[in-house]
Amino acid sequence: MNLINLMTAFRAVAEEKSFKKAAEKLSVSTAIISRYISQLETSLEIRLINRSARAISLTEEGKIYYDKSLSILKDIDNLNTLFQEKKKLPSGKIRLTTSSLFLEKLITEEICSFLDKHPQIDIDITTDNKLVNLIESGVDLAIRSGKLADSNLISKKLCGYEVILCASPEYITKHGLPGKPEDLHQHKLILDSNVCDELKFKNDFNISLINGQCSLKINCGHVLRKAVLMGHGIGSVTKFSVINDINKGRLIQILEDYDILNRNAYLLYPKKNHLPLRTKLFIDHLTKSFEKRRNI
Repeated sequence: MNLINLMTAFRAVAEEKSFKKAAEKLSVSTAIISRYISQLETSLEIRLINRSARAISLTEEGKIYYDKSLSILKDIDNLNTLFQEKKKLPSGKIRLTTSSLFLEKLITEEICSFLDKHPQIDIDITTDNKLVNLIESGVDLAIRSGKLADSNLISKKLCGYEVILCASPEYITKHGLPGKPEDLHQHKLILDSNVCDELKFKNDFNISLINGQCSLKINCGHVLRKAVLMGHGIGSVTKFSVINDINKGRLIQILEDYDILNRNAYLLYPKKNHLPLRTKLFIDHLTKSFEKRRNI
């Protein structure tokens, strides 16, 4: 007696509510299904299924056995899949969503090096500045900043990064240079809504909230940088996105003595019993790549 076969037959009958449909699902005869159920009930000395000419239903004991056996069969399936995948060369497509800024500045090199190691794997990237529903969208992974709101997602920190204030020399010449955070009330602010909806300054253990005159709020780092370069106002930006502009004098960092709370970039993916091998490999590759640069 193969207990796994008996449990599989019972699960099929319970789900299909029919011996005939269960047999079709498992590609065996109805007689075999009936024999398996009888053997299972005999071994347990309990009736699991109520049979009638019109319909079948689970007994109370049958409902309990179904719930427990379903978990066992899933574990067996996951175990078999795990070892089957280890024998295979990883292949298939990984669907990733992230912001264009993160893609350009943070992960392009890591993605290319991963593809060099695994030529049978493809990566389909969608640049989006908002967190989409990964399961509904069929997306495997997302890279985002900020707190994790969806409890159905697993979060792995990739790195921390600085948020700074900066402005163009033309803006500073026209409007002056703020000497302390409170002076920002007299200036036009451009906020990156991916990073913060308000400016939070860290001074020892105190945080000052500055709700300045926000003339522009953008969820795209590239557009925000352009607005700051055009002299539209003082922008809160990720430092890695404007460091070249600062070094070349196109932008000037403001209030350097006041630290803005840093942000973190996270790798997000749905909670699943068993991730595809290709996805696991990519997650490991990214996390190991960022171990050497936890802060950028």
